[in-house]
Amino acid sequence: MSFTDFLFQLFISPLQLIYEFVFFYARDFTNSIGVTIIALSLTVNFMLLPLYRQADAIQDKERAKEKEMEHWVRHIKKTFSGNERFLMLQTYYRQNHYTPYYVLRGMMPLLLEIPFFIAAYHFLADLPDLQTSFGPIQNLSVPDGLLTIGDFSINILPIIMTLLNLISCAIYTKGLRFKDKFQLYGMAVLFLILLYNSPSGLVFYWTINNLFSLIKNFIVKSRHPRRAANITMSLLGVAAAVWAFVMPKNSFSECFPMIDVALFFQLPLLLTLLKPRLDAVKSRMKERTPHFRLFFSGCLCMTLLTGVVIPASVIASSPIEFVSFANFHTPLIHVLYSFLMAAGMFLVWFNLLYYLSGQRLRCWLDGIIWIMAVISLINYLFFCTNMGTLTADLIYVKLFEFDLIEKIINTAVVIAALVILILLWKKSKKAVQTVYVILGIVMVGMSCVYIVQIKNKEGEIYTAYESTQKAYQDADAAEGKIIRLSQNHKNVIVLMLDRAISSYIPYLFAEKPELKEQFAGFTYYPDTISFGGSTNFGSPALYGGYDYMPTEINARSSEKLVDKHDEALKVMPHLFDENNFDVTVIEPTYAGYSWVPNLRIYDDYPDIRALCIEQGQMQSYSDIKGIMDQPTLWKRNFFCYSLMR
Repeated sequence: MSFTDFLFQLFISPLQLIYEFVFFYARDFTNSIGVTIIALSLTVNFMLLPLYRQADAIQDKERAKEKEMEHWVRHIKKTFSGNERFLMLQTYYRQNHYTPYYVLRGMMPLLLEIPFFIAAYHFLADLPDLQTSFGPIQNLSVPDGLLTIGDFSINILPIIMTLLNLISCAIYTKGLRFKDKFQLYGMAVLFLILLYNSPSGLVFYWTINNLFSLIKNFIVKSRHPRRAANITMSLLGVAAAVWAFVMPKNSFSECFPMIDVALFFQLPLLLTLLKPRLDAVKSRMKERTPHFRLFFSGCLCMTLLTGVVIPASVIASSPIEFVSFANFHTPLIHVLYSFLMAAGMFLVWFNLLYYLSGQRLRCWLDGIIWIMAVISLINYLFFCTNMGTLTADLIYVKLFEFDLIEKIINTAVVIAALVILILLWKKSKKAVQTVYVILGIVMVGMSCVYIVQIKNKEGEIYTAYESTQKAYQDADAAEGKIIRLSQNHKNVIVLMLDRAISSYIPYLFAEKPELKEQFAGFTYYPDTISFGGSTNFGSPALYGGYDYMPTEINARSSEKLVDKHDEALKVMPHLFDENNFDVTVIEPTYAGYSWVPNLRIYDDYPDIRALCIEQGQMQSYSDIKGIMDQPTLWKRNFFCYSLMR
């Protein structure tokens, strides 16, 4: 992992996951990619609004402090020079409890914007869904080129985006110093340069962002900001309600998400009506003190649970399944990726939210993360522990369902835990910290157990890797001709087609008559059926014959199932080897009960050539390596699976 990958996984990937969730959820009920981009922009901006408000407040405080000291700073710079000027300025700053590094606080809104811009760019720049039209834009995946003069085309959308940005800057910087104006105007020009030739979907997203900023700055600078905000929000709610009933839809229930949005936008008016009651609540909240140590402890527990414990437990069950032999690495790399993503979500962005929040919101966040951490661990340890077989792609083989009793018990336990946690929170913060320490010790212990289990199986993984590398070398040396057929002697080829359905054969031949000629000489047996509904039940009899039917295997109850399965896999190769055939076995199904077959089961047969070609992909090493270089699926999905789990 490079340092760039480290930073991206820690800071950008959590934001990109939020973008992904909002985009695809909105797409499912808007039926328009353009409207989905608008919904994405509005959602992200409303989520960031409290952060930007607090960042602006910190920035205003910094500007006020600089303005307060401006007269004497200018006097010192004019009067002194060299080291004397430096020492005088340092003394003056110290007397005013100020350090020049505080100037970074004045850049906080800009610093906040950069990671969100990178996340949006990475998510939208190559998104296949953008290959569609919206209004006058023919293809959202390429620059708009709306204005054409001869052979020269001009992208209009970036220009509109920049104009909105400049107007917003003009409103926001009214009355500010030149350096503040220069910074924002410079950023507007920089965004024009960076995004001019970008996909129009990405530029459209940023145009909506700038429109949102323009409206926000107009409201903030108005005489009655609260009233203007309430009216604007209500109008947006009305627009959402109208859209809910005029948009294309298959059923009335598809209107519900947009109606929820419409009702959400009416909240400011409702809060205004409830202002007297809310003021009383606020006064009580002012008396409470936020506890950053407790909040950080809760975030750390969530990081350990979703970033280490759950991913490590999945990998420990079968480490070899989470290794790409074309791009070899220890399976623990996936634990590192999931940990970084969880740390970015909970330790970076949650803590930044906490830092930029007011005292009342911090008190709420303390309690929310406390409840989230404990109930998440309870759900993981005691509920939904048997949901069937999970593949290496983190997909359950069968859809799982929970009966009513399970739901009632789970809900009752969660409610009971919620009551206890609230009472404990109100009664003793020291007890809460003690619980956090206990949870931390438990999760660190569980993590260590799972990691040790993974490390203990690395020897088996390296053995399989060496076998696979030899197979790659053989394949490349033979120009991909892995199976060598004899021109002078009899050849026997046995193919095991997993999930093949025999009854489809007549329909395939009827649909494509030319197949009959190609398969001349083959015999079709229509009255055949597998002895089991799953591969590990049905394949032993296919490989070894009737002696390995489930009934016969179960009769040998004193032996391990894996040993009986491996024995079935050796029947045919052994028989052909005894009769002087050159035997090659490729991908013996579940050999050693491992997803990537363990070829050591043939160690007692030196004449049998066993190969394992990247889980059945009959390609050369160079072909597969290009596909498997970046296991992006596991980089994000382990964290997603942890949240679901």
